[in-house]
Amino acid sequence: MIEAYLRDLDLRDGNAPLSNFSFVDSKDHPWVQVSDVMAGLLGKFFGFVNRTPAPDLNYARSQFTDRQKRGLKMLTHLISRSVE
Repeated sequence: MIEAYLRDLDLRDGNAPLSNFSFVDSKDHPWVQVSDVMAGLLGKFFGFVNRTPAPDLNYARSQFTDRQKRGLKMLTHLISRSVE
């Protein structure tokens, strides 16, 4: 099980051990369910981007509606903030 595997790892941020995480049953935590959905959607998005040639990506993006363009812009902003 992944939980047991991760518990046995010596996870660190520099010299400090990581301890700011916990394992929960997602059925009891609605925000974990939302997170699972988002992780799945992002996984599909990045999988599509990785296997699609750049010209095809550019074409697909050129066909976006205004709503899709705003969504992509928000996603890009959120990812940039997360990286920072």
